[in-house]
Amino acid sequence: MKHLLSKQQAEIILEPYLLKIQEAIESGFNDHLATINFHHSNGVNVAFNKKEKANIIHGLIRARIKRMFKGNIEVRCENFNGVFGIQIKDNIFIRFKKINKDFGTSNILTKQTSDYKNQIEIPGIPEAATLLYAGYLPDATWTSLKNIYVFCKLGDNLKWQIGLNGSIEQNIINFTPIESVGEVTIQKRVKLKDNQIKKTGTK
Repeated sequence: MKHLLSKQQAEIILEPYLLKIQEAIESGFNDHLATINFHHSNGVNVAFNKKEKANIIHGLIRARIKRMFKGNIEVRCENFNGVFGIQIKDNIFIRFKKINKDFGTSNILTKQTSDYKNQIEIPGIPEAATLLYAGYLPDATWTSLKNIYVFCKLGDNLKWQIGLNGSIEQNIINFTPIESVGEVTIQKRVKLKDNQIKKTGTK
């Protein structure tokens, strides 16, 4: 079995990127709310089921992630053998998912999704990379985020998690196109606990 990074090891590598990951997930979720409100304000009653919402949000997060990490030579952001995610150096790979309270994800159980959660090598992803998830937990109404996590699983066992304490305002009025992401002002809501990484550069 490959060596998995500990939480402390992962925090050191992830430290420059956690805020961007949080912002991209918040903004993608925000884009979904803004799109619905945009249509409602124009008299079109849009109603998506949970699966449709998750698919839409995933696409919007993907667009934000690509923009956030464009030009960063230490981060590859693309589809890796059909799995969209970001590769940080050769140490970490992160995919983006909607999660449940128990850190479960809703997947069609394919060999690839099974290999991913069991930390088995996937073609196109460095063999030594620890496979992580960046997951968002919506509230029951899908109008706000209860939290955002970066976490490591081995099978169905949660090895460790970093909570980003993300939250989304419930009343979104202005529709912000993806193309103008560079002009978006996002409140920084990361409140990392004492035993988590701090933006001081020291451990």
